[in-house]
Amino acid sequence: ELRGCHNDAGNIKKYLIEKEGFQEKDMLILMDDGQHHQPTRKNIMDAFARITQYSKAGDTVFIHYSGHGGRVRDTSGDEE
Repeated sequence: ELRGCHNDAGNIKKYLIEKEGFQEKDMLILMDDGQHHQPTRKNIMDAFARITQYSKAGDTVFIHYSGHGGRVRDTSGDEE
């Protein structure tokens, strides 16, 4: 859990609703906070598929990412 990233997501959501007229019902938020869907690879890929299914010409789509990566030692030898 990255609290700063959770704050980012909340601030972006608030801005989109209050300043840009987006509706919360049209938002999908993936966050590791125990309240939203987890930001797993599957859920992220499913979200992109959902965007392509439901978006049409003239729609505005906004995608925001907040996070960071790290390195993990490959113990199985299947990656460089």
